[in-house]
Amino acid sequence: MHSRMSILSLPVIALFVSNLTGCASVGNDFSSEVTWIARDKTTKNELESRLGAPFQVGYDSGQLTWSWGFYRYSLFRPARAKDLLVRFNSNGTVSSYSFSSSFDEDIQNLKNK
Repeated sequence: MHSRMSILSLPVIALFVSNLTGCASVGNDFSSEVTWIARDKTTKNELESRLGAPFQVGYDSGQLTWSWGFYRYSLFRPARAKDLLVRFNSNGTVSSYSFSSSFDEDIQNLKNK
C-alpha cells in the first residue's frame, strides 16, 4: 500500500515542481516591429487590427493614449517586458509613440540599427 501511494503522488509532485520552475506572463505578446506606425497617418483602427485591443488606455498631458504591454516573469531568470505607448491627435491618428523592451532579441535588434 505504501509503494502505491508513492507512485500515485509522483504526478502531483512533478506538477508542483514544474509550476515552481515555470514562468508567468501578463498581457498579450505583440510584434516588436513597430516602424510601420506613421505619425499623423496611422489610425486607431489600424493599430487595433494589427496589435489587438490595447492593454491600457488613458491620457498624457490631455492627449488620448493607448498602450500595449507584455511582461514575462520567471523564478530563475530576469523578468522581461516590452511596452508600446501611442499618443493620438484629436482626429484619431498617431501623434507620437514609444517602444521599449528588455527582451534579448529586441535589445540586439535595436542596438544594431
